[in-house]
Amino acid sequence: MHSPYTKRDVQRAWPLVGREAEKEACEAALSDPACNGVVIRGSAGVGKTRLATHVWERALAAGHEGSRATATAAAGTIPFGALAHLLPDSLDFGDAPAAFRAARAAFVDRSGRSFALFVDDVNLLDASSATLIGQLLDMESIFLVATLRSDVLVSDAVLAIDRTEGMAHVDLHALAEDEVEGVLTTVLGGVVERKVVCELHRLSEGNLLFLRELVLGMLGSRALVPSGGVWRAPGQVTGPLRTARLSQLIRTRLKRYGTQGTRTLETLAVAGPMGVPDLIGATSAEAFFALEEADLIHVHVSRRRMTATLAHPLYGEVLLESVPVSRRVHILGECERSVLAHGAKRLEDVLRIATWQLGARGTADPHLIVEAAMLARHSHDYVQVVDLLEALPPSSVTEETMLQLGEAYYLLHRFDDSERLLERAYTTAGTEAERLRLAIERTQNLFWGAARVADALQVNRQAFEATTDVRARASLRANEGAMLVFSGRTDEGLGLLDKVDEVDGMSDERVRLYACAMKALGLSAAGRTGEAVALAGRTYAEHAEASKRIIIQHPAAALSVLSLSRMADGDLAGAQRAAERGHREALADNATQPAAWLSYDLGRTAWLQGRIVDARRWFAETLELSLGDGILVPLRPAAAGLAAANAVLGRTDEADALVADLAGYPDVFFLPGEHALGRAWALAARGHTTAACAVLSGAADQAREAGAASCELLLLTDAARLGAASQVLARLVRLEQRCEGAFASPSVRFARAHAAQDGQGLLRAAGEMKEIGALLMAAEAAAAAANAFHRAGDPRRATSALHLSAELARSCQGAVTPGLLCLGSVASLSAREREIASLATTGITNKQIADELHLSTRTVENHLQRVYTKLGIMSRRDLATRLAPRQGG
Repeated sequence: MHSPYTKRDVQRAWPLVGREAEKEACEAALSDPACNGVVIRGSAGVGKTRLATHVWERALAAGHEGSRATATAAAGTIPFGALAHLLPDSLDFGDAPAAFRAARAAFVDRSGRSFALFVDDVNLLDASSATLIGQLLDMESIFLVATLRSDVLVSDAVLAIDRTEGMAHVDLHALAEDEVEGVLTTVLGGVVERKVVCELHRLSEGNLLFLRELVLGMLGSRALVPSGGVWRAPGQVTGPLRTARLSQLIRTRLKRYGTQGTRTLETLAVAGPMGVPDLIGATSAEAFFALEEADLIHVHVSRRRMTATLAHPLYGEVLLESVPVSRRVHILGECERSVLAHGAKRLEDVLRIATWQLGARGTADPHLIVEAAMLARHSHDYVQVVDLLEALPPSSVTEETMLQLGEAYYLLHRFDDSERLLERAYTTAGTEAERLRLAIERTQNLFWGAARVADALQVNRQAFEATTDVRARASLRANEGAMLVFSGRTDEGLGLLDKVDEVDGMSDERVRLYACAMKALGLSAAGRTGEAVALAGRTYAEHAEASKRIIIQHPAAALSVLSLSRMADGDLAGAQRAAERGHREALADNATQPAAWLSYDLGRTAWLQGRIVDARRWFAETLELSLGDGILVPLRPAAAGLAAANAVLGRTDEADALVADLAGYPDVFFLPGEHALGRAWALAARGHTTAACAVLSGAADQAREAGAASCELLLLTDAARLGAASQVLARLVRLEQRCEGAFASPSVRFARAHAAQDGQGLLRAAGEMKEIGALLMAAEAAAAAANAFHRAGDPRRATSALHLSAELARSCQGAVTPGLLCLGSVASLSAREREIASLATTGITNKQIADELHLSTRTVENHLQRVYTKLGIMSRRDLATRLAPRQGG
């Protein structure tokens, strides 16, 4: 991917993305005869000058003459300093009235058109310039475009300009996260990984100047790179993510508050957030209050606790660059003494003191380390957990600390380290309770981390055989059932999870909640979607509550289950909401595994809705996140989904490459058969619809053998969409009796009507699919209805159905499928004729077509001749154009 802008453009002029409402307000002011100008207000760096430049340039383009002036602190001490270049050289400042008259005359345009004056930072104007501009506004001799800092005091003369009658005001605020994403996507010319968007929004706080400098810094250091169609930040990149210019801007601001101010700021940079009494005790009350008033320190109040932080995340990075090691050690010692002097009464004080002791002395009280690691684990800070527990002296290491450290290794994707440590701890554990927890953690790491399904099941069965405790055995049975469900053995897994939602049946609450989530997935795959959604909802509520009491996986994982269950039930809007919420929560807490699955959920939802570009974006993000961070299990479903999306968007080479990669990814997925979607749609995109249907039919057989009726239903529906409606109808009818939710009936109606060429039945199916939000399938059903009406000699209804198909397809982001083929006389082609014609457009010979379709070469030639006759063409050369899917009205 390449940015559409040159390097100079990226550095200097960013697009006005996310400012559409403000642009409209400014342009409305420009076209209003009663308006004398527009003042754009906001804090430093929010993009005032960029918007004002746009408005001023529009004024010039509309016929105004004009010029610009930049007010500065230096020019503000000189009369008419900002406007000197626009005034006559003969101006006599000794005669003030005459000077003002001459200055006014210089701006009066003899043609009668007003003069467009652009003043940047009007708050810095000298009094003479401000007074003159006010007079010119009263005379209606200028149209003023001005920027004004909203966070500074201004003179009376500037205030008078701001309050001039007929002056429009536009306030610019910091960019919201979605606006930051819009800016980044436009500037970089491609999709940006949401994790990067969230981090850049956090670091810039929506300040456009900071955002631009951060992006330039990341591009310069290769901390932001295009990978697999997504701009992302590789995990191995370290170091500052900003430019020298941004660092200098920050240093200039931070150095205005003297030695005591610098000391206070450095303390927060080194030690992190601190209680206000602790910070004042370690530094200076006077400096603290001055920095808070200057908005360099923020104070957060929670009940009776006041915590101080640096006002901006980047301040700490810049400050730390100039703090030597000896000074850091001294600061940490001072902070520790201050907190201890105030009693160290808060839980977070334990974490701070342990961290400070390690930073200052390289060692710490082992009891403090263990307590601090527990606190870090509760906040999902696994890097800190590892830093703390690896610092424990050998004499203080226990099975419990090894369990915590092994879990942290797993969550940081250090799977081999986790297995070695947890296996060693298991062999030395002294109690059955310890062995149970260690066995469960080993299976989590082996199954979800290393994707070693057989090894995970073996560890679980060995632990089951080694214990006689009824509740422990129930936990291990549920754990096995959960793994079986997710590895595609739906019936087997559900058989072991039958009693899992009974609260008192197990010894480990975490296992019960995990097993409940997997049971919900199994139920949704089996077609029992009502039960699945209800169980997933209860499990998420219990999981969120339990996370406040016990150490447990991030609750966003339960939202992934809820999203997938709602998808199976046909509630696509609800599925999208759950996945969106979970994805943002997971990213906020750096929970990368749930984030990877939730981005997959967003992709699968978009695929089912027919938003194919969005589906491609999310599948690509899942694949790149998983590859970059070593998360193995989502690789195959993400690659399959991405291949299917690429195929439907006409990116056939990319689809084929992804299909070729599939065999190299672990086959661990709870939706059996769905990995075949990539290969099937890649084949269909190249005209091989018979082969695609065969692939889908085989995948549906796999789903049926596993007991995954919902998966079988979707796979057979896709086969019907690609022309095999007659062949799959009987199976779909049987599945309608087993599958709850909104997908079953429209799928059966579509296949039955398609097989019978029933235009009215196809229109009803289109309406039902539109109702659940499956717009691409609805568009294909309407296209099939148009074909049926055309063949029945009903051109009026065919045209109406064709327009409906085109309207629905416009929401599908450029999707191109065989089912959208409905142009004029093309509708008169039989399914076999359309398939042979499509294959002919790929350039393969008649004999190759015959071999693939198990026909004779003469039969293929006869079909092609009938196609030429029906389409009114002479040869293959015209086929590609005539077979193009109808996307417009």
